[in-house]
Formats: sequence, structure tokens, C-alpha cells
Amino acid sequence: MTGNDSLSVVGFYVKNKFRKEEAKVSIPDNNDYLQLGSFRFYADNNVLKTEDKSITLSEKETKALKIFAENIYQVVEREKLMKEIWEDKGLVVISRNVDVLVSKLRKKLTDDHSIKFINVPGRGYKFIIESIPVKN
Repeated sequence: MTGNDSLSVVGFYVKNKFRKEEAKVSIPDNNDYLQLGSFRFYADNNVLKTEDKSITLSEKETKALKIFAENIYQVVEREKLMKEIWEDKGLVVISRNVDVLVSKLRKKLTDDHSIKFINVPGRGYKFIIESIPVKN
């Protein structure tokens, strides 16, 4: 192998290595989402989408919304949220952290008035999506 041949091999390797990195970074446009009212919730990408806008969620907001979506119309205890969002990562927080997180989610979901987080005093929150009656 001559000096030029080995440079070609190195150039090919480096070029392909960067191509693989680019492929990892790109977000696949898959259909893996939950429909929450007028929003499409892409939990894997931390994104809420409507027809005309895309809203980025923090990791904690995504985790909380996922828990609420899995327990729709049921009371989700503050302790459950605290444990699954913070304590499982070794962080100890107060229930006020949960209130602030729910407040942030409310603001991000404000465009759809059918989506509500109902405060259940002394317990937690209930996530509901009110259906709008269809008139014939």
C-alpha cells in the first residue's frame, strides 16, 4: 500500500464516522405519539405539537405529562410525582416543586381549553381532557 492509499482509507473512515454521527443526531419523524386533546405528545423527543406550533418540554415536564397521560381521569398523588421525577434520581424535593411543574405544564397546554389539571387538595392532581359534545 502506498502513502496515498493509506490516506484514502483514513479519509474514507473519517468521512463515514461523521456520517454515522449525523445519523444518530437526526430525530426520526415517526408516528410514535399520544394524542392529548389537540396536541400530539412526542414523549421520546420532549415535544408537544399542534397543527401550527411545536412546544419543547423539559425532561421533568415530559416525565410528568407521561405520568398524567397514563393515569388520565385519576388522582395522581404528589408523592408519586416526587418519587418518579426527582427521588428516583437521588434528589429530595418538596411538594411545591410538583406545583411549579404542573403550573408550567398548564401554561404550555393553555391553547387547548379542554385540557385541565384539577388540584385535589391534600392529595395531588387529576389530569382530564373534556370532550366537546358534537351536535348533529
